[in-house]
Amino acid sequence: MPTELLIEDGIAEVRVALVRDGVLDDLWVERRSQPSLVGNIYLGRVRRVVPGLGMAFVDIGRGRDASLRSHDARFARDEETDRTRINELVADGEAVLVQVAAAARGDKGARLTTDIALAGHRLVYVPYSDEVRVSRRIGSAEEIKRLETAVLEACERFALAGGFVVRTAAEGATAAEIEREIEEITGRWRRIETGAERAAMPALIDGDGDTALAAIRDFYNRDIGAVRIDTRVAETRVRSYLALRDPGALERIVRHDGPAPLFDEAIEAAIATAIAPVAPIIGGGRLTIETTQALTAIDIDSGRGAGTDPSDNAWRANNAAVEEIARQLRLRNIAGTIVVDLVARRDPRRAEALVVALRQALARDRLATRIGPISPLGLLELTRRRIRPSLAEIMLAPAPAELNAAACAAAALRQVERAARREPGRPLAIRVAPDVASEINAANGGYVATLERRIGARVTVTSDNARRRDDATIDFG
Repeated sequence: MPTELLIEDGIAEVRVALVRDGVLDDLWVERRSQPSLVGNIYLGRVRRVVPGLGMAFVDIGRGRDASLRSHDARFARDEETDRTRINELVADGEAVLVQVAAAARGDKGARLTTDIALAGHRLVYVPYSDEVRVSRRIGSAEEIKRLETAVLEACERFALAGGFVVRTAAEGATAAEIEREIEEITGRWRRIETGAERAAMPALIDGDGDTALAAIRDFYNRDIGAVRIDTRVAETRVRSYLALRDPGALERIVRHDGPAPLFDEAIEAAIATAIAPVAPIIGGGRLTIETTQALTAIDIDSGRGAGTDPSDNAWRANNAAVEEIARQLRLRNIAGTIVVDLVARRDPRRAEALVVALRQALARDRLATRIGPISPLGLLELTRRRIRPSLAEIMLAPAPAELNAAACAAAALRQVERAARREPGRPLAIRVAPDVASEINAANGGYVATLERRIGARVTVTSDNARRRDDATIDFG
């Protein structure tokens, strides 16, 4: 089966799914009420420098100060110096051009960097660097060399400073296409520099917040056979974006407008599993996944096993778990420190083979991962880069661990859209729990107005005290 990218342009949230061989392989959920700031560029004001923490707190105009650590505050002009302390790099009250590297989490503000990176469709421009690096996912040495040469020749032709990262989507691109994107992305950088010179801090200098386009930039490559999008508005934006950057990809854009939902039952079931503490693995075993503030622990349970040799059972369980661990990390967007408790085994050669297998399974992860050796106690430690909130942070209430009101509101609005397709034009009423109704109405009528515009009918939201949070009823007028 071809690999497909599904973009569900929902009323309250946008969901992006990468489906490989009919199985949900990656997931991205973006709540409209909490748009991601990752990648946005701000002219911030340094509010407070704390040398003891190696950190500065920066006002970017978002209410809560963001943090800038010393090793993220190394400007190009400092590379030839030995200044490494945060108070040697920035000062209280100073204006600083920063990019959001990771979203706010818990009581911590967003994490910033001064190492600006502008992502395009095929390239990432890094103005404070002088290197050209090519994605490790491009396997051909000849193709890597060709792309590297194309970038270097374009930089020389335009007399450009800065460096580039060549993305996987650049594979097969012509020199003219590379040159055109370099011209576009460096023009964007010049506009950012001009905007920063004129702006009064704090100010947003660059950032579009378009999840559909960000999904195309992050996920799309030539391995994807189709990109299915469920609204005409999002489809138009994606087509306009690709028409200028990769016209050959336009034939893969498909509008999904049938009665069936874009995310079928199998995808919804995979999402439900991804917010549960237990995930099944092939062969009857399971993974138990528990996240704390400090780390995520993953325990492998081999189940009953198919054989009588405990060592063989452990090997089969670990081997089957490797692919599922990599997949669950992507689906759940688990980041930070992760510790895997492997089923007990004695053969060191098999242990090393597991590390190699996990490294291969993580090779297609969009986020950087690092794997350590297996400890004498059978624990495998790895880290995964933290950028956006985890799926659990987006969808679950802190306690008890059940769907939060915002997730239920998004699901209820999707339910209304599906119902309206069956009986178009008829007004309808939706009855939901009080906190879910509050979430729907929290957008000052925006969600309801958008929904009514999409389905061409009037919608009434009714609060029902006796209703469970995840229970919505739709009545036609």
